[in-house]
Amino acid sequence: MSPSSSTPVLAVEGLTIAAKGGSAIVQNLGFSLKSGEIGALVGESGSGKTTVGRAILRLLSPALSVTAGSIRFEGHDLVQADAGIMRNLRGRRIGAVFQEPMVSLNPSLTVGRQMMEALLLHEAISRREARARCLDMLERVRISDPLRCFNDYPGKFSGGMRQRFMLASVLSTRPSLLIADEPTTALDAIIRKEIMDQMVELVRELGTTVLLISHDLAMLSQYSDTTTVLKGGQIVEHGDTRDILLRPRTAYMREFVAALPKRPASGFTEAAEEELVSVANLDVTFRTKPTAPFAKGGTVRAVQDVSFDVRRGEVVAVVGESGSGKTTLGRTLAGLNSATSGTLDGPCFIDSQTKAVPRIQMVFQDSHSSLDPQMTLESIVAEPLRQDRSLTNAERLARARGALEEVGLPASFCKRYVHELSGGQRQRVGIARAVVSHPALVVADEPVSALDVSVQRQVLDLLAQMRSTYGLSYLFISHDLSVVEEIADRVLVMYRGRLVEAGPRESIFERPRHPYTRRLLEATPRIFHASDDTYELAIPSTEFSDAPDGFIYYEPGSANGGGLAQMVQIDQGHQVLCTPVAGLN
Repeated sequence: MSPSSSTPVLAVEGLTIAAKGGSAIVQNLGFSLKSGEIGALVGESGSGKTTVGRAILRLLSPALSVTAGSIRFEGHDLVQADAGIMRNLRGRRIGAVFQEPMVSLNPSLTVGRQMMEALLLHEAISRREARARCLDMLERVRISDPLRCFNDYPGKFSGGMRQRFMLASVLSTRPSLLIADEPTTALDAIIRKEIMDQMVELVRELGTTVLLISHDLAMLSQYSDTTTVLKGGQIVEHGDTRDILLRPRTAYMREFVAALPKRPASGFTEAAEEELVSVANLDVTFRTKPTAPFAKGGTVRAVQDVSFDVRRGEVVAVVGESGSGKTTLGRTLAGLNSATSGTLDGPCFIDSQTKAVPRIQMVFQDSHSSLDPQMTLESIVAEPLRQDRSLTNAERLARARGALEEVGLPASFCKRYVHELSGGQRQRVGIARAVVSHPALVVADEPVSALDVSVQRQVLDLLAQMRSTYGLSYLFISHDLSVVEEIADRVLVMYRGRLVEAGPRESIFERPRHPYTRRLLEATPRIFHASDDTYELAIPSTEFSDAPDGFIYYEPGSANGGGLAQMVQIDQGHQVLCTPVAGLN
């Protein structure tokens, strides 16, 4: 978007923020945003980007204070402004959308009441006018039934819906400046793109200036005009967003972009023919608790009629949105869930009834909650070896220490505890625990989703190293298609418990067939190395491919679709879930 005026709406000059009695967190920061401009603050955890956003809103924690510099907004110096001026500006002239909408929404008040409160507080309009404007704004953020949502409570809706409510509420006052702090980080790719598209469309229409705060530079390249990159509270690069991403100038940004997952230059790795796991017609059903006294509980089919195999040395990725069944599938292979029907077969299993032996291990997304805080690291890593009764306790601990060293944690870490580690170090411990028993297959459930880019790169490289050293196979579960494109040999796409497409990585990413797969790819910006220190964005094709003759693409809820749906091969190893046309007559 092109700024409409040369006069800055927001001007930050020489801003320094420090902990009371401590060192500076943000140092001598300066940037400005013109009217209608979308600017971004980017950095890894601890870079100070969120602190800057809160300083603009004058919502710093009591432990922090602005020690130097100014923040000018529409003629006001926000650092010096009194509380009354800030109350008048916040919510009316300056709006804010945060990462977790449920923190900002009151669960005991209806969506409509909360939206109207903000309008009535800041504008001299009637309740009827406020209600009409709120309903109009809900419609503009593409809420399908605005009146029902207006009268309902936030807790009844998904994270994506709640973020839409927040966006509608904040923009209903038509602010001059919107601060959006990681507004879509916790959302699935498709929902994230929808909300970002809607937000940009609305702020363009309203002429609102936006400060986007994020760690995701690839996503920002689609939306922001300029980007300011922070490291340790200082600016390391500033300029056009795409230039920073695709042609980084500073050493830090070159390292940052080099650490991003990228499209591989070569074809996928040839796996051995030996089949480690064969999954056939797998169903996993859970019972749900009653929602009222004397009511009966229901059932949820988390995985429905899924079939696939994993070969030795192969990385098979499972992708899909939250609730698609991908984690349930992984936990079932690892023996943490029971299959309702279907078979799990192959050398990794004792029998065909889902009972796993230590030849399958798991790396979890939340490394903090999956590691016992009362055990030393060497004891945590040695735990899987307790099933091997041929080893003494000393031998188990020695193997554990060796595994910790292999994942890059020296001997001095062996007696440490989980709370002493960073997120990346905890994930290394999780990987060490998974590989110490020399399994054939590791189920890695979102192993890098909670990590910064540089730490994510270290963990991905470590997983590749472990694969090379031990000949491991991975079932790699992720919602991040850029990571999957780099690491996977084959890709399984799940949607509402069903496998809707499966095939080699190149086929899925270059020639996707199912509409859901295409939507996933279109919602995920990916980059690849062009030459030297320059990169290019991967833009997915929007050309639609017809289903094979005699079939239509499967969609959940279609008439007779579920029972008749079948995986149809359309290319070498490439299958897509379709429904016979004749079956719908």
